Amino acid sequence: MAKDERMKILNMLAEGKISAEEAARLLDAVGETDQAAAADKSRRLRITVYEGDMEKPKTKLSIPLSVARWATKFIPKNAQAKIDEHEIDLEEIEELIETGEPQELIHVEEENKRVIIKIE
Repeated sequence: MAKDERMKILNMLAEGKISAEEAARLLDAVGETDQAAAADKSRRLRITVYEGDMEKPKTKLSIPLSVARWATKFIPKNAQAKIDEHEIDLEEIEELIETGEPQELIHVEEENKRVIIKIE
């Protein structure tokens, strides 16, 4: 897609529709968009579940951050009830996911169970 955008910009320059200065600004903007998209693709939402043995995870799940943003819209009602029970604010979590910054989002411990969700 970025390649197509670059070609359009260069064609506009060749046709005299924009100046060389405008083309340079547009090409820089397309490059910045590419870099942001690449950084976002490398970010992951990591979910680690411990049960019994608190040193060895029972389950480890890694989801691309872009999928995690989309998936929050499809949380089942019974899971939503558990989330509410632990007073976890999903809107706040979505905002933190939007930043894409590496951080721990959720850390819940009960008896011999632990769930950690973080952005890496």
